[in-house]
Amino acid sequence: MKALAFGDLHIGAGPEYGVEPGIDRLRDQQALLSVIVDEAIAREVDAGIVAGDAFEGPAERTYPEHYEAFRDPLRDLQLAGIPFVAITGNGRHDCAIRDVKAP
Repeated sequence: MKALAFGDLHIGAGPEYGVEPGIDRLRDQQALLSVIVDEAIAREVDAGIVAGDAFEGPAERTYPEHYEAFRDPLRDLQLAGIPFVAITGNGRHDCAIRDVKAP
């Protein structure tokens, strides 16, 4: 079995690095996740594992745009028939403090 594991994406972190606050950095983060997904598909992995800390900070600072940046590239894994599991991070990240967890 071949599995691709990755984590610590921290989507939503570092918005001050973009030219347009928040927007360019989020696009960069989504593009990186797309590269990871494309690599998984190209290598014909059997499964993908998101090993936590997909999002930066507590639930109050995770916005719909962050969820979309995480969800959209992962759809390509689903379309390729590659199952994946997403593990929430520690209690400080990934909206782990909510009853319902996005991943």
